[in-house]
Amino acid sequence: MHSLTLTNDLDMESTDEEKMNVPSSTLRSFPHQLGPFGVLTSQLTTKHFTWVQCSEYESGTYQIDHRRLQQQPDCVAHFQKLLEFIALLNKSDTFDVDEYGIFGTMSPLYLVTLTGTNKKYANVPVNAKYFAWAYPAALPTAAVASQHSMQRQWLRDAHIILLLFGGYMYFDKQKNLLGINTLGPMDASLGRGQLTFHPPKSWDNRFTMTLHKH
Repeated sequence: MHSLTLTNDLDMESTDEEKMNVPSSTLRSFPHQLGPFGVLTSQLTTKHFTWVQCSEYESGTYQIDHRRLQQQPDCVAHFQKLLEFIALLNKSDTFDVDEYGIFGTMSPLYLVTLTGTNKKYANVPVNAKYFAWAYPAALPTAAVASQHSMQRQWLRDAHIILLLFGGYMYFDKQKNLLGINTLGPMDASLGRGQLTFHPPKSWDNRFTMTLHKH
């Protein structure tokens, strides 16, 4: 994690990189930079869910039916890594996908404020009127954490990222699910839709007192 450095006075004349005395050649690597990340679009659709319950006024829920991922040949190809992920987790003593399914919660619905070209650039469905944040699914975290050799592969798959870290669900005006986007590691050479976290910034402890007062 990028930590905050507390200080009594900030030197605004010098950059954070200069203060850390970090060679410019290393500034593109962790911990001096985190990312880049980009938008990854999941191919999960309404037909792959047992239900998606959403509302503008309260939190919702969703449940993915893993059996539906296997019913059509084209689905198996798209969701191969996801099915392998589910099968691995199903070996855990605390997880039974056949009994409980893959369950998660989601935020209330919010209006999509992007329009036209901006929607296209962000991979937001053209007809999207609402969106909600889908929280990570209820998974056996110990089983996930123990699979060190698989974690890099998982972070390249939009469907698995959705289950591990969450993602955005988009709905039309009738509240039908239109699409799902997640955020994952991205090849910097693609140069589109990137999100990058730059080096840690120094923290003035006077800010803490101001926040405490308000």
